[in-house]
Amino acid sequence: MARFSSAKNIKLASRCSLFDLPLPLPSDSLYREMDLEPSATAEEVGWAVKILNDKRQAAKSQLDDDIKATVARVPGLSAIYDELSGASGASTGNERKLQKLSELENRALDIDPGFKEKQRKSKELAEKIDALNALDLGKLAGLAKYDEMHPPYILMKLAPAVRDEFLDQPRTLLWLLRREISRFLENRGEPSAYLNDLDRQDFTADFCPNQILDGDI
Repeated sequence: MARFSSAKNIKLASRCSLFDLPLPLPSDSLYREMDLEPSATAEEVGWAVKILNDKRQAAKSQLDDDIKATVARVPGLSAIYDELSGASGASTGNERKLQKLSELENRALDIDPGFKEKQRKSKELAEKIDALNALDLGKLAGLAKYDEMHPPYILMKLAPAVRDEFLDQPRTLLWLLRREISRFLENRGEPSAYLNDLDRQDFTADFCPNQILDGDI
């Protein structure tokens, strides 16, 4: 007869196996887009941002060149673009210009069927470039803000293991060395001498009165 694990054991096993799984990372993060590890420094991210935006700018420039070439082949299209870019609000004149624009853009589509799509992609690339620059990821503050808004990246940063200045003082190092030697001797049953009460932890056999702790006796 087949033997099956109890529901309790299955639940316990599934709970323990969770610790073997990697942290789920967002699929649309900038780290993935820039091909960086989440532990990357602000300097590394800054260079990656520049490389990514340079690629986007190159792609946008190619699209803009194609768009300009098509516009140049449609008389009046460039002029009406300039007029509408400076126009504000809806008016009878603008409605007529928009109607004329539609006619001219249809001619542009006859020349290049991808004309409107190239305009859309160029605009989208410009927005992405501006949005990425606005995050200021090349600085610690900007990168920390992004990581906080996109968990669990804030947990995956590597903190520099720098010794504290307090530990670099000779008196502190001497005290730490004496403490470790005393612990080593005690763990092996050897007697250890203490210079003062700050060096020891066992006060069970203490018969030495202390003026500060005990007061006048």
